[in-house]
Amino acid sequence: MTASPRVPSPLARVLGRRGLVGGAIAVAAVVLASVTRPAVAADPVLDFAFFRERIEPVLQSVCAECHAGKGQGKFALIARAPGVKIPEAESKTNFDTVAKLVTPGKPDKSPFLLKPLAVADGGVAHKGGDKIFKGTPAHKAWLDFIGGSKGNPALAASAASAASAPGQPDFGYFVARVEPVLLGVCSQCHAAPGKGQFSLVVRAPGVRLTTADHRANFETVLRLLTPGKPERSPFLLKPLAERDGGAKHQGGDRISKGDANHTAWTEFINGVKGPPPPEDAAAEEALPAIGDQGLVLQVETGTIRGDATFSTVEGATGTAAVPGAGGGRVSLRFRASRRSDYALMLRAGPGFRGARVRVDGGDPLDVPASPAGFTEVAPVVPLDGGRPLDGRAGKLTLEGEALAMDGREGTARFLSPADLAHTRVAAVVSVPGPDETGRDDAWLLFDCLDHQNGKFFGLSDGGRRVVMGVIEGGRPRIVKSAAAPVVGGATPVRLTVDLVDGLAVGRVDDKPLVFVNFDRELGAARFGFQTHGLATVRELTASMRTDEVHRAKFSTGAVFSLTRGPHALEIELLPQGAPIDAVVVKEVAP
Repeated sequence: MTASPRVPSPLARVLGRRGLVGGAIAVAAVVLASVTRPAVAADPVLDFAFFRERIEPVLQSVCAECHAGKGQGKFALIARAPGVKIPEAESKTNFDTVAKLVTPGKPDKSPFLLKPLAVADGGVAHKGGDKIFKGTPAHKAWLDFIGGSKGNPALAASAASAASAPGQPDFGYFVARVEPVLLGVCSQCHAAPGKGQFSLVVRAPGVRLTTADHRANFETVLRLLTPGKPERSPFLLKPLAERDGGAKHQGGDRISKGDANHTAWTEFINGVKGPPPPEDAAAEEALPAIGDQGLVLQVETGTIRGDATFSTVEGATGTAAVPGAGGGRVSLRFRASRRSDYALMLRAGPGFRGARVRVDGGDPLDVPASPAGFTEVAPVVPLDGGRPLDGRAGKLTLEGEALAMDGREGTARFLSPADLAHTRVAAVVSVPGPDETGRDDAWLLFDCLDHQNGKFFGLSDGGRRVVMGVIEGGRPRIVKSAAAPVVGGATPVRLTVDLVDGLAVGRVDDKPLVFVNFDRELGAARFGFQTHGLATVRELTASMRTDEVHRAKFSTGAVFSLTRGPHALEIELLPQGAPIDAVVVKEVAP
C-alpha cells in the first residue's frame, strides 16, 4: 500500500482563500459535510482470541524451538512443555510481543510474517529458515490475524484445553526420540534379561533392531508410565535428578529439568506424535544396488507416507510423488556395494519449494527450492570428510581449508564416524579470547551418542581453563578442571584426547593436563567439535593405535559416507510443493 500525497486540509484551504470571517462560515460547512460523509475505515485491530486460537499453537510447536526464553531479542516467547496449558496472562504477554512486530492491515510491512515467510514467496532472510509458504494454512492464518480477523474466545479456550489434553504415547515418537537414548545410555545397566521391569532389547553394534525389537522396548516402557502424567511416571522419575523431583536411582541422575531428554520424555508421555516408525529391512540382495554408473531410484518403487499421491506428471521420467495440502513423505531403500562417498540428488519438478532429506535416520538436511523445470537439486551443506555438518544452531563458513565457527547464538558442532575402538581424537583449533557475551567455550567432543549426549575436553575462559566432562540431554557437566596456559588468540593449538580402557587423557599441544576414568563406558564412536563462541578448526582426526581412521576434509556439497550394505532414505515434501520423480545416487571418485 503506497502513501497518499500530502495535501492541505479543507479547513486550511478555505481559511487561506476567504479570510477569517468567510473561513468561519466555511468551517461550519466542513463540519456539516463531515456528518453526512461516510466515515473513513479505521486500521484493523489485532484480536487476542484469534491469536490464542490460531497463532499461538504454531508459535509454541514451531517458533519456540529457537525463540523460547529471554535473550531472543524482540521475539522472546513464553513457552510451556507439551501438555501444559498456557495461562491467559502468559498468552497476553506473547500477544504483546507479537503485536510489536505487526503493522495491522499491512502484512507486507509486518516482520512477524516476513521473517518466517519463504524468501521465494517474498519473505526476508531468517536464521531459522523458511517456515511459512504462500497458500498454506499457516500463511492464511497469519494474514487473517494481521488483517484483524476475530476469533471465538470459547473456541480458543477449548482449543487450548484440547491441546493440553494427555494422549497415548506414540510408537513412532518413541523410536525416533526416546529409544536411541535408552540404547546408548540406559542399556549400560538395563540390557538383557534379569534387569527387573526395565529390561531392554539390544543388538550388537551395526545390527538394526527389528520392528518386534522396537515394539518390545516400547511395551517395556509403557509399563513404567501413566499416559499424560509425567509426574507419576517412574520412567521419567527414576532417571530424573533428585533435586528436580526425581526418585532415587542406582544409575544416578541422568536427566535434568529443561534439558533435551527431559523435554523428549515429557512429550512422549503426553502423547506427542512422531514420524512413522521404520519398517523391517528387506533382504539385502533384493535391494537396488549402486553400480559403477550410479543408481536412479524411481519414487514409485518406494513407499509413500503422509498426504502424497503417485501421479503422471508431464516432464517426469516416471510416476511422480505429488505432495498434498499436508505435504508427504517418500521412503526408499538401496544398497551400497562398497564403502565410499556418494553424492545424492533429487529430480524435482518446476516450482519446487524444497524438501528435507534423511539418510539412515540421521539429522534432516534441507534441500533448497528450485523454480526451474524438472532438474536435479541437492542439499548443499558444509561437510567434514563426507559427513554433513550440523550448523542449525550456529554459523559455519569455510575459509580455505579451515572451518570458521560462530556459536555465540547457539552451539555449532559436527559429528563424524570413527571405529568403535578408536583411541585418539584430535583437533587443531584457534580460539580468540572471550567476547562481550562471555561465551567462549571450545570443546573437542568424543564418544558421542548424538548431539545431546557425549563427552568433551577443551578450553574455557578464553583458554585460562582446561575442562573435561559429559553432556547429557544437551546440558554440559564439568567433571575435571585445571588451570592452563592462556591459549586464546590467533595461534593454533592442538587439543587431543587419548582413550585407554575407559581412561580419557586430555592434552593441549601434547601436554597432559586433565584425565578422567570413565570406567569403560566408551564406544559410541562419534566425535566432533563444539563451541559457544568463535573458533576456527583447521584439522580434525580420529586414530586407532597408529592408524588414522578419519580426517576432516572441509568442502561443500551433497556427499555422504556410506558403508557397504543396505541404507534408508527418507524425503519429506513440503505442503503443496512440486513433485519429485527420481533420486540419483552416484559414487564420488576419491
